[in-house]
Amino acid sequence: MSKSTWTGAVNSDWADAGNWSPAGVPGASSDVTTATGDAVASASIGTVNSITDSSDLDFESAGTNTVTTSLDDTGHLRVDHNGGAGGTILNIGGTLTDSGYLSIGNATLSAPDEVTAAALDNTGRIYLMGSSADQALLDVAGSAGFGTAGVLSGYVRLDGDSGIEFASGEITSLAAGAHLGLVGSDAFIEDSSATGSNSALTGLASIGAGALFALHDGAAVSTNGALANDGEVVLDTVGGDGGSSLTLGGALTNSGYLGIGNAAVSARDEVSVASLDNQFFSDEIHLAGSGTNQALLDVTGGAGFGAAASILVRER
Repeated sequence: MSKSTWTGAVNSDWADAGNWSPAGVPGASSDVTTATGDAVASASIGTVNSITDSSDLDFESAGTNTVTTSLDDTGHLRVDHNGGAGGTILNIGGTLTDSGYLSIGNATLSAPDEVTAAALDNTGRIYLMGSSADQALLDVAGSAGFGTAGVLSGYVRLDGDSGIEFASGEITSLAAGAHLGLVGSDAFIEDSSATGSNSALTGLASIGAGALFALHDGAAVSTNGALANDGEVVLDTVGGDGGSSLTLGGALTNSGYLGIGNAAVSARDEVSVASLDNQFFSDEIHLAGSGTNQALLDVTGGAGFGAAASILVRER
């Protein structure tokens, strides 16, 4: 294998041989490093062996691109970030490691975007945004997980028609300090066998300390069992949002914060649980509805916040 290092000596065009050391556009045997400036691929880069990005790397309506082994991003990797761009496919034969910032798509995406990888390891920020007509997709050929099987780590936000798809498995926990935000009825963490829903979240059982699980503008998640919340679970707490739902197949144990709705909620919000255990030294449960739309916490079991017919009050 040979090394190709981005210099940006001439301009920002990946395809300009003068921007590389040694001079020449990277090829199939190249291990690529972008550590300075902003490299922009506005057409297919073809095939390279690996990419290590610690600066800025943009794909803009770049067609189909292949990284044979791994892609390691500690900088900013943007796939059709600018409005109106679209149609980029980035295939990664090994692990996509992100401890920087990865964005896929935009609100006016002109054609579907897809990034594929054999596995995903994330401690950074991942942001996907699709348009009303075209999806932004991160397709992971391995089992569900963001570095550890079953665990979501780092910051992850999906907006509009967007999805992170795993070949199998379920996300069972949000790690301490993690963030998962789903915005809209077409934003999904999904299993390949059941796309078009949050099928890879059906096993979600715990929200770690300092973690945030946020549903906005019609996002919907259903689980098969109980959920222990040591962080924050919020539905449409931003003014004007509405229509989101969280349905648990078991009890909600709340040792953190649960927020449902806002004073201008635009459609009914609902959290449905089999039973509720609101821990005595927890933060609060806060519901806010508008004049026309309700924020509802529906407990299908007996009345009580931890013991039947009991209400726990914490002094402030």
